Amino acid sequence: KPIPIPAPIKDQVIELVRERLSTGLYEQSFSSYSSPIFCVKKQDGKLRIVHDLQKLNKVTIKDAGLPPKTEELIESFTGRACYGLGDIMEGYDERELAPESRPLITFETPLGRFQLTRLPQGAANSVAVYQAQMMWILQDELPQHMGIFVDDGGIKGPTSDYNEETLKDNPQIRRFIYEYAITLERIIFRIEEAGLTISGKKFACCVPALDLVGHVPSLLRQDAFEDLKRIVGTDITLKKLDYGPNAGLIKLSVDSSVIAAGAVLTQQDSDGLDRPVLYESVVFSPRESKYSKSKLELCGVAKILKKLQTKLWGQHFQLRVDAQCLIGMINNPSLPNAPMNRWIGFIQLFSYDLVHTPGKTFTLPDGLSRRPPDSDEEDCPSFDEDETWIKPHPGFGTKHSSFGLLLGTSAQLGEGVSNLQQGIWKHLQEYLSTMNKPPGCSSLEFKQILHKSANFFLSNGVLHRINKPFSQIVVTSPSAQNSILNSLHESLGHRGIVETYRRIKLRFWWPGLKRGVTKWVQSCEACQKRSSKLPMEPKKPTGAATIFGRVSLDTVHIKAGKWKYLVIARDDLSGWVEAVGLEKIQAKKISQWFLDNWIYRYGAPCFNNPFWNLESKSRSPLLIILKQVEW
Repeated sequence: KPIPIPAPIKDQVIELVRERLSTGLYEQSFSSYSSPIFCVKKQDGKLRIVHDLQKLNKVTIKDAGLPPKTEELIESFTGRACYGLGDIMEGYDERELAPESRPLITFETPLGRFQLTRLPQGAANSVAVYQAQMMWILQDELPQHMGIFVDDGGIKGPTSDYNEETLKDNPQIRRFIYEYAITLERIIFRIEEAGLTISGKKFACCVPALDLVGHVPSLLRQDAFEDLKRIVGTDITLKKLDYGPNAGLIKLSVDSSVIAAGAVLTQQDSDGLDRPVLYESVVFSPRESKYSKSKLELCGVAKILKKLQTKLWGQHFQLRVDAQCLIGMINNPSLPNAPMNRWIGFIQLFSYDLVHTPGKTFTLPDGLSRRPPDSDEEDCPSFDEDETWIKPHPGFGTKHSSFGLLLGTSAQLGEGVSNLQQGIWKHLQEYLSTMNKPPGCSSLEFKQILHKSANFFLSNGVLHRINKPFSQIVVTSPSAQNSILNSLHESLGHRGIVETYRRIKLRFWWPGLKRGVTKWVQSCEACQKRSSKLPMEPKKPTGAATIFGRVSLDTVHIKAGKWKYLVIARDDLSGWVEAVGLEKIQAKKISQWFLDNWIYRYGAPCFNNPFWNLESKSRSPLLIILKQVEW
């Protein structure tokens, strides 16, 4: 359904359509497709016809090409002596549209139905196609002399003004202006040869700076605004990162607080001074803010490096920190903590020299680390939430394992295929193989098999469960289940219950899978040692207290002549104490003394503590008597 054209501009729209028909931009159409159009005013007051191609874009195969990132494009223009800026006039109208695609862009006008013969604005792939076209035309000038963003092109002057040096043959012309003019002439020639035209109104021939972002300030404090211009324009100038063979040393200074991680990237200039390249700050999540100081510092370094990896990957630099503990943690990692090991593993992928800097001289990154988050700022993603450029499909992940089942085919499983099932599941596998009642299967079991068979099938002799996006291998043998749990938990970094369960259920299934994974992870010795939760000692009845029924033993170090140790035995009810001095602590002497001076005098205590149930290779008289006591 067409969008109504407002009456005040209808005559202008008709005139615009007639003009485009005469120039060949529009042609008559008999297509069964139709898309609405509407008009907007351009900056010069003229109308622009916009095609609403949302429905067409939904079914269009997307072009993978994209314009350059704004930050990277602007950064490539820093540090030049002069600039130029040009806009291609009606650039989309210079790219012819394939005849078979024209009927898809049919639209209704007051003069009838027409279709475009040139590249339409608003189509899903128009920007990518036009960007690729301009980069192809100016490929010899990129990126040293020019930067392209769709139909806008920025021209880069020399990197230095040569201290206002003039030409020898003509002292009236400065050297950097002459070099820029040659580059500009070459670029204009390439654009003209391609049949394109630069807009004269928007063309900036040679200027000291470009107005890339427009903003209308409120000049209530003119003095503050002038100070800001002075600081930005003269006092601080961000340097473009130089990767050349003679470039200065790159330094990355990182500091962390409970709020954020702050970083300053600098590079030495020819005078040996550190020139700032960029300032960065990454806000911590509420959970990360509760980390210990050393863990927070390590997390901050990992987050900053991850954010700057495209700038520092493959480039040697100096990593400066004010936390002395980080140097030992990064250089000699031996941490019983999976997240910290992952951070260190990522940090060690870079090429750097780790340097400790005193905190008093670390004011810039320290100040950036205390930046409070804005109210509209989104939460920073966790370090483990990796932004993958090529997203993996969940069914194609493989890992070498001694357990052949992880590879998923009968040829790789070998003899293990017949040992994967037990009980009714083994009968189900036999039934799906022969479609007959398995021998030794009862009538009740066969009914259950018939009921379950609709959700299972055999593939290369292996029993599978129907599931999306991929079927799951059925494993009911406890030994095979333990092999899978060991391979996907212990061998892959001792991840938690949720992650281990997610990994297993992608390929395998058995009854009570979630419960089995939970029990396995909770009983893992390495995970229990790393856990911050302290286990509760099981409660047990102590029974009624009796005199000499419960005795406590302890050994203390003393200095009293030849005696170096004092062994003390104390009755818990009466507080009666027996003690003896020893030159050396020996189990045989202590047990003999306890036997002679306590048990032979007062009788054997009532031992109800499981830690007293000891096994010893030496058959001491004390242990022999204790073994004869009824517990």
